[in-house]
Amino acid sequence: MGTAKINVWIREPNDCTVSEMDGYAWARPCCTKNPQIYQAPLKKGHAEIEVPPGCYVVDASWKPGCCGTAKETVIIVGCGDTACANLIREYAGAPIRRLTSLVNHAREAKIPEVKIKEMVDLLEKIAKTVPEEKIERFSEKELDLKREVSDVPHKKILDEFEKILKRK
Repeated sequence: MGTAKINVWIREPNDCTVSEMDGYAWARPCCTKNPQIYQAPLKKGHAEIEVPPGCYVVDASWKPGCCGTAKETVIIVGCGDTACANLIREYAGAPIRRLTSLVNHAREAKIPEVKIKEMVDLLEKIAKTVPEEKIERFSEKELDLKREVSDVPHKKILDEFEKILKRK
């Protein structure tokens, strides 16, 4: 049977340069019938994974205790193909940008406000332990754009947590 290769490149979020981080990259088939996970060491932001032809969800993470993970993507490769997956590195502070969705989903799930406040407080504590330059926050323009396209519940959350979400 022929194989294919997926080259995984990890990019820094601010300037898209290749990350210097080491860790692991893996590809898991999009089809749940095959639980096989293919993995390769990630060195200086690059890994090459050999896989059978197919559709894969590609992801990566750093060695334990080091700075975060990457955003996953989907890659489709045929027999003999080589495909490149460029993943954007995420830092420990990335969940701050997702706070509005997290709170909205928690409220839709009828999670008590006291529990939601505990979660938000925990995220604020985590944000204080991470260097400020590693926390992904919204610029004023990004916040304005989010408000324009958001439904009423999301707009309320944006207003409620603006101090946490906005770049200083």
